[in-house]
Amino acid sequence: MNKRILHLAVACIVGGGLQSGLAADSLRISDGSRFVPKDHYPRLTWDRIPLYMHIRKAKSYTDEEIAFLAKFPLITFEKANGHQDHGSVEAGTLIAARAVKEINPKAKILYYRNVMVHYGGYAANKGLGQIPGALLKDKKGSTKLVRNRVEAYDLSNADLRTWWADTCSSMTADPHIDGIFLDGNIKALEPGYLAQQIGAAKKKQTMDGYHLMMKQTRQAIGPNELMIANILRARFENAGLEYLDYFDGSYLEGFFHNVGGAGYEEYVAKGIDAMQKAARQGKIIAFTTGFASPRNTSVMGIDEGHATVGSHAQARAGLTYPLAIFLVCAEKHSYFRIHEGYSANENDRWMRWFPEYDRPLGPPNGPATKDGFRYSRTFRHATVQLDIQKRTASIQWQETATAHPLGAQTSKDGVTEMEPTWESMAENYQTPDWFVDGKIGIWTHWGVPSAIDENRPNDGSHYGRRMYGPNEGETGAQLKMTQTLADWHVQRYGDPSEFGYEDLVPLFKAEKWDPEALVRFFKDNGARFIMPVACHHDNFDMYDFSHPWNAVDMGPKRDTLREWKDAAHKHGLKFGVSTHLYWSPRFFNTARKHQTPGTLEAKLFNMEYDPRNYSRQDSWNQHWYDRCWEIIEKYDPDMFNNDSPYPRIGTGKGLGIKLFTDYLNRDLKENDGKQTVVLSFKDGNADRRAFTYNLERGSAADIKPEPWMWATDLSGGWFYRKGSVNRMSIPVMVGNAVDAISKNGVVMLNIALRGDGTLPENQVAYLTAFGDFLKINGEGIYGTRPWKTFGEGPLKMKDGRQGENHKNFTQEDIRFTAKDGVLYAFVLARPTKDIEIKTLATGGLLDRDIVSIKLMGSDKKVIWKRSSDGLTILLPKILPGKIVNGFRIRLK
Repeated sequence: MNKRILHLAVACIVGGGLQSGLAADSLRISDGSRFVPKDHYPRLTWDRIPLYMHIRKAKSYTDEEIAFLAKFPLITFEKANGHQDHGSVEAGTLIAARAVKEINPKAKILYYRNVMVHYGGYAANKGLGQIPGALLKDKKGSTKLVRNRVEAYDLSNADLRTWWADTCSSMTADPHIDGIFLDGNIKALEPGYLAQQIGAAKKKQTMDGYHLMMKQTRQAIGPNELMIANILRARFENAGLEYLDYFDGSYLEGFFHNVGGAGYEEYVAKGIDAMQKAARQGKIIAFTTGFASPRNTSVMGIDEGHATVGSHAQARAGLTYPLAIFLVCAEKHSYFRIHEGYSANENDRWMRWFPEYDRPLGPPNGPATKDGFRYSRTFRHATVQLDIQKRTASIQWQETATAHPLGAQTSKDGVTEMEPTWESMAENYQTPDWFVDGKIGIWTHWGVPSAIDENRPNDGSHYGRRMYGPNEGETGAQLKMTQTLADWHVQRYGDPSEFGYEDLVPLFKAEKWDPEALVRFFKDNGARFIMPVACHHDNFDMYDFSHPWNAVDMGPKRDTLREWKDAAHKHGLKFGVSTHLYWSPRFFNTARKHQTPGTLEAKLFNMEYDPRNYSRQDSWNQHWYDRCWEIIEKYDPDMFNNDSPYPRIGTGKGLGIKLFTDYLNRDLKENDGKQTVVLSFKDGNADRRAFTYNLERGSAADIKPEPWMWATDLSGGWFYRKGSVNRMSIPVMVGNAVDAISKNGVVMLNIALRGDGTLPENQVAYLTAFGDFLKINGEGIYGTRPWKTFGEGPLKMKDGRQGENHKNFTQEDIRFTAKDGVLYAFVLARPTKDIEIKTLATGGLLDRDIVSIKLMGSDKKVIWKRSSDGLTILLPKILPGKIVNGFRIRLK
């Protein structure tokens, strides 16, 4: 349900208790491993130490306290929050959340719920009495089980689980609440906790009920609300990592409380390893600890403030060691909190602020290195040394560095904007979920080149450059190709001095073009967004524009961009644009000898700009900016792809990065500070955290830390030509697509329409085959994220652009994706024997038991066995996929 609708039901809490509307019964990852940021995650900047706040106060917060809280990007309002002044925890939490968000709208605020302990003060508790058997009882019938004074939920009770999940979804429905903090997980999961009081059988039912309730809660609140659990503990065999699939991240407390008899060094090292693993998976980490001496482990990691620190100087002296532990683990979406307890009721110690919090940090230069129990890590402005055996640490700060607030600037309307710098973009850009979830897009190269005689000997996209004869500097095969095409043009159309590129424009009529039918076909075969070319190197605009050479005034006399957009939105697809304009002055260099300055034709050939030095001409760089900005303003694209170079800082007055940040900031202003658009281009030298990298006709060797785009061409020549041949077969194309997705990629398939607007049959075959695959296996593609590894097999991909694979896959080539605790395994060639997946051997990367395996598209039972050698799936008698087959692997 929409948050705005549910907010009406939740708002009644503030006015006077719980009414029927809320009835209780009713940026890279430093080591290169994957990270996929989400729109609903809190924003993080490495500019300073990223901080977390976890607090409760029975009464109202003062204005000074609210202003202090607004400094934090991630806040949990604990149990008992505001209930004395506002009647319930829900009301107190909402009032505090709204006050914080008035100052810092980007703050992410969590509502506290304990999964096991039944605390008072919640308005929702009124509904609990209507659920028979909602509370656990010991063997004597007492419900006072927790510390012999507090009641506990019976998680084996289905009605109790539904009530609990509904109370969470009712609160997260309010737009000021961004998710839930789930406490008490350890109590539910530890086999020994309460087992003597309630019996082993009931404890087992409670543990099973916990897993069901976590799944039910996620379903109730939806995928875009945060679930942060107090779950990671070094005392667990696997430190609790196996439970993280339910959650967006983990809170860590009691980090130094050694349980289980391990040595201090081993115990803390295990905790560090777990925190690093979770952070590198892109999980949110909220690390909390106390100030005291690291040798006093009964105090370090305090969770209720049983010991306090005296002076502020003493507190600061206890900061370095736990902060160093945090910094050797931190990745994007890791946050730090040091404290003397969670209560703000008695004093203001919780508002301590240290000079270290204002020091510049900068992104990490890589992961921490480890030598025995010694760790070290460097950041742009700091160096961290940690020795957990000696229990010492140091942080060396570069005193000359200057911290900038969020690497961004605040606009007049309060929205934090990106500055026109790569650093600011890298710290703030996040590829939207709709793009990463949608996975499949269609790129269309269509324009004047599409209408040229389809029997031309070569070239789809550079005909206009080659038809005038050899270009300066051309040699070898390129020179031969140009000369062949120039000779052919003379024979087919006449000398270019008489029949130039401008004379080809009337041939482009688009008389059979039906954008709605095409978009419907794209969607039926798996596309979730389209991206037509707005202007190619030939300087001809495919939209309504003040530049005279455009498709509305000439050629088809239709605003093709507008029609593409309308069709996309009608069918629920996102709409992007691609511009290739910047090459234009150089593209028609040889054509200039046939042109007369000052004419209409001279506008097409960019006669006023120097083909050898245009990148340093202020007039051209401003012209490029203005034309691109007009596309953005007029067509409001969900995605902007710049396919050619752009004005650089130094030579082009930085107009390139200005355009990019103007586009992103425009989006931020229109969406209350949330980024919803995609910016993509092919610059391999820029910081790839600052945009979505277009790995055109390339491949990735491993999982990329940021989402990227695999753009490939199904026509063989980008623009239509009858003789063009796609060297990548259909089976290889499907396999390459799955490979890209397994490595955090998004697939963009280019199609080349004929001049009349129809789609050639050979490209129809590619899209239909891919669509057939997606109809069967879509659940393992859409909305998925990379797993711990991309897969296995003999075919190794190259890393980089123009390295696209054309080799056949084998059944030994396996690729993985993951979603909602389910692992998907794709066999990239039709198998002829039993399928062996070595990666899924017991004792390996898959540290959870397999519950079931299903062949997607089939209802037949799958026979399988798992051992230390791997997972073996017996060859099914019937395979639904003609090319690639996918298996859904449910995990315990």
